[in-house]
Amino acid sequence: MDEINVKNDTNQENDREKTRDQLDELLNRARTKITGLEESLSAKEVEMATLQAAVRSLEGRLKNSETDLAGAVEGYRTMVTRANADILPELIAGKTLPEIESSLLKARAIVERVKKGLEAGLDGERYPAGMPERGDLNTSLSAREKITRGISVPR
Repeated sequence: MDEINVKNDTNQENDREKTRDQLDELLNRARTKITGLEESLSAKEVEMATLQAAVRSLEGRLKNSETDLAGAVEGYRTMVTRANADILPELIAGKTLPEIESSLLKARAIVERVKKGLEAGLDGERYPAGMPERGDLNTSLSAREKITRGISVPR
């Protein structure tokens, strides 16, 4: 029986050693994998920092481009306003070229309607240029009588 116990102890020790070797192997694989993942993480952090710097640079360039575009659009609006002196500058508005073009077309339409309206109104009623004729000029009145008469006339 002692012999059986010794065999069992030996078998158990062999099993423990096998298990220990398997655990050591698993531990080594895990450490290798962790090292690889840490290196990969480090590379990704460097890549991320590079990309963040590129994004900041592009954001700055975008802001400069937007400022330049706004200046160019305002210059275009000024040029359009000068080229269309018969249109009020307040009628030409917009923050983009298409918006300015659209407001210019609308302003031209308004000016044309006003011109047509004025022309139609002038056709029916013509007033002579210069001072209107005075009615009832009486030169025989004294200055005092003229003043009194002028004050008493309702307006």
